[in-house]
Amino acid sequence: FDVRTFDVAPSPAELEECTTVILAGPTQNLFADESERLVAFARRGGRLMLLLDPGSPESYQALVERFGMSAETDLVVDERKEIEAEREQFT
Repeated sequence: FDVRTFDVAPSPAELEECTTVILAGPTQNLFADESERLVAFARRGGRLMLLLDPGSPESYQALVERFGMSAETDLVVDERKEIEAEREQFT
């Protein structure tokens, strides 16, 4: 696979070459055309992964809502792994 970094949402031609787009920790709102390109990409079978921080720009909440989801500020903890790691420290 080939990894590319984009400063803005990829153009339609660039998206044609992608199988997955990862948006990690965005700090600026998407422009409407960028959001539309990402929605079209996903609807054609492309994969989107959004790694959003609490307080992420509102356009990303609007983007996930288009797919029937919401971005919450919950915390996920894998307590089982944490316990296993503590046990390993003491053995």
